[in-house]
This record gives sequence, C-alpha cells and structure tokens, in this order.
Amino acid sequence: MEDSVTTIAAIDVGSNSIRMNLAQVEPTGEFESLGQYNKSVRLGQDTFCTDRISNDSMRTSVAIFRGYKQLLEKYKVQTVRCVATSAVREAINADVFQDRIYNACGIQVEILDPSEESHLILSAVNNSLSDKSVLEKGRVLIVEVGGGNTLLTVLQNGKLVNAVSVNTGTVRLREQYQSVEMLPTQYLQRLESHIDTAMFTSINSLHLGSVDRIIAVSGGTATSISKLVVGGGATQPLEVLEVRSIEKFVEHFSDKSELELSRNYQIPFEEAQRIIPACTIFRYLLRQTNLKKIHLCAAKMIDGLVKNMALNISGIEDKSWSTGVIDSARALGAKFLVDLDYSTRLADCAVNLFDMFKDLSGLTPRHRLMLYAAGLLHEAGYFLAARAHHKHTYYLIANSDIFGLSRLDIDIVAQTARYYRKSLPKPTHEYYMALPREQRAVVSKLSAFLRVADAVMQGAGSDFSGIELVRNNDNLIVKHSSSIDPVLMKKLLSIQGRLFEDLYGVNIVPEER
Repeated sequence: MEDSVTTIAAIDVGSNSIRMNLAQVEPTGEFESLGQYNKSVRLGQDTFCTDRISNDSMRTSVAIFRGYKQLLEKYKVQTVRCVATSAVREAINADVFQDRIYNACGIQVEILDPSEESHLILSAVNNSLSDKSVLEKGRVLIVEVGGGNTLLTVLQNGKLVNAVSVNTGTVRLREQYQSVEMLPTQYLQRLESHIDTAMFTSINSLHLGSVDRIIAVSGGTATSISKLVVGGGATQPLEVLEVRSIEKFVEHFSDKSELELSRNYQIPFEEAQRIIPACTIFRYLLRQTNLKKIHLCAAKMIDGLVKNMALNISGIEDKSWSTGVIDSARALGAKFLVDLDYSTRLADCAVNLFDMFKDLSGLTPRHRLMLYAAGLLHEAGYFLAARAHHKHTYYLIANSDIFGLSRLDIDIVAQTARYYRKSLPKPTHEYYMALPREQRAVVSKLSAFLRVADAVMQGAGSDFSGIELVRNNDNLIVKHSSSIDPVLMKKLLSIQGRLFEDLYGVNIVPEER
C-alpha cells in the first residue's frame, strides 16, 4: 500500500518569500502534510521598484532553492511543481531568474497567469471550508490580496461569473507610495487614492453592488490582521471582521509607523508592512458593496496548488476547475455576443468526436476541455466583423483571460477556434508557427474535431436532432435523416473533414437513415 503513496512538493515564489509544502498523496486524492517551509526574499521590492530582480535577490533565491533541493532528496519527493506570481511574472529578467534556478538545482519555475492563480486560490478556499454553502449560496466575492496583485473572483450560486486581476498589492503599494520622509497619514491618503483609481474599471465589470458576501484571502497576513483588528488569531476557517472594526483600526493606526505596529503588537515586521495596505483594500471593497462585514480566510494559494497536484496525480477530475473553465468561456462568449445555444451544440458535437477517437489522438482530458472552450467561442470574431471573423476570433480569445487556463492553453484555444473553418494551419501562419512543435500538433488535432463538428452543424441546419455519429472501426459514419440535404452534407464533410481524415486515418461516410 505504501508503494502507491506519492510524495509531492509545491513551491510558491511570491513577492516576499518562497514557500514550499511537502505532502504525501494517497491514490484516493487525499493528502497528508509532511512539512511547510517559508524563506524570505524581497523579489517584489525589486520588481515593483526597478522592473527587474536584483543579483542579490537571485543569489538569495538560489540559496533557498538549494536548501529546498536537499529536503526534496531527504523526503524522496517524486513530483515537484514550482510556480511564480507577479514579482517574477513582471520582471524583465524573469527568464534569467528561471534559468539560474534550473541550472542550480534542476527545478523548473513556472510563471502563473492571474487566471490560473485565481483558480488555485478558489481551490484553497474551497478546501479550507467545511461548510461549502458559504460559496454556493448567493453572489460571493473572493478577494486575494497578494504582494503585487489583488485578484477579484465573483461566484453566483457557486458558479464563476467573472475574475479579474488588479495591479494593486500590499508590496507594490508600499514600494510605490511609502518613504522615510512621509507621515503615516500621508501614506494612507496615497493608498486610498491609488486603490480608488486602480479598482474603478474592475468595480464596474464585477457589479459589486449586488454582492452578498466577501471572503478575503490574505495568507499569513490574515493571522496578523485578526490579531490586531479583532484580537483573535484567525483560528476559525472564516474569521468575521465587522466593517466598523476595520474602519476603527485604520483610523487608530493611520498615524502609527510599521515599526511601532511590529514592536507594540509582536507581529513580524514584514507582516506589519502589509497590514495597512490590505485593510485599506478591504475597507474600499466593503464601501463599494455596502456590506457590514467581511469573512477573512487564512488559506494560501499554495494550499490550492497542493490540492491540484494531489488530484492530478490520482487521476481525479478537478470538477471545480473544469466547471470554472467552462463558466468563464461562456461568460466570455456572452461578452462577445456569441449564440451560446448554437455554440454549445457544436462544442458537444466536437467533444463527442474527441471521445470516440481518443485512442487515436493521444490527447488528454485537459485538451478535451480546451476543445470545448474553443467550440463555445469559435464565432466570437463576428463581434468585430464578419469579414475574416476567424482571425478576429483568434485575436479576441488570445487577448482574454479564461479562468484556470494558462497563457499557452488560451493560445491553443484561440488557434483551435481560428481554424474551425476556412484555411488549415500553415507554416506561413506566424502565430501558429510560434508555438512549440508539440503544441502545433495539439492545435491541428483539436481543429480537426472542430471542423467536422462545424460541417455536421452546417449540414444539419435546424434539424440537428436528426444527426447520429457512429464509429465503425476506421470509419466515422454520419447518419442523418431524410430531411437533411445529402448533397450539402457530403460536400461540407468532404471539405471540412480533410484534416480529420489525414490526421487520424479515418474515412468520413455520410449515410441517410
């Protein structure tokens, strides 16, 4: 039984520290923590002031990773995933940082997009709550105040509505607006002004006036905030902070220095630096929603990362992730005025084909989800213009966020949707050729399914219920009712199905039933 247990390590390279959690994962997806480690390094201070990570910070980071590498060997860790957020993501020398870490200890640092970050935070919050109804009832705003960004995720009855990232984080705010000469009251005024400006656009898109509940995720800062504001220690999964308590706290401590907060209340100095910016953001959001309290959650993104790794290793579908991806794609489709009833039928048809021929494609369930998203959004380009709409579709999707998907994933979705009709992928297509060879193959394979689904939908017209797809060895039989024009169906399948036939060695045979 012990042989089936997998030891994993999740590493989070943040703005103030590099964390590592070790865990043992059972085949069921359950996991047990083996240890949590946290080493300070001020990457955010570098990036948010100079746009680059300094040599000193790189040397410190390399030393931290070498120490972690020894722990990985000691615990015989089998799977490692290391992710970095805004401090590395925004650094102009991020690739140098990644190379130095890899060359020093063989660990690949993966830069997370905000949409992936939001997913991991939601997973962490969900995993920390015994009462899931907190997330599943009404309109819920989840706020993660990080060092560089604030992530805002809105759920409606448990389903994702929207998720945005705002360049307003505790470390970024302090580095941009704090100075030795500045009085604490002046610092607070600058914070409030910046937050109001930065949040304005996001507030409009999220419709915060209809929010029923706010859950604020602030990682380790949650314990310090709870200690100072309500005199607790964030011992509950959700600590309730009354708006009057936050207002009173901000007013009372607005004239206190960070050193005074640290000394007088026995909290780490680094936490004291983040408390005022975090509470100022919380106060701003409470005012926008007109709510009287905020729920403070001490969960951290790395907790969601561990959960995600455990599910992947166990081969268990992360339903919250797949649902979030689909909900996000639907929300994006609605934004671009896509006919979601039609595109849903097409997406269902495409993944039906995917399932029929998955033994020939070599693709994964993640690719299946990306195909579904491409099917939902394949006609988004009509939002800009009918002419060359497939190219507009690529542009719109590639420059949007889809909750839970990386930039590479989104690019694959965009290119798959772009090739649903008209031209096949070609060596002369710049964006297609910019992909790694393996991902170009994925785009071609997914596009092949989408093109056949499009042909079937066009041929069926309004009589899609009269279509049945059947696999017979190396033949795809497209059975259709007599009310469907057989000549048109055959022509469409002949044109649109060429890539499918070439890639999978399958003959497409239209057949009237």
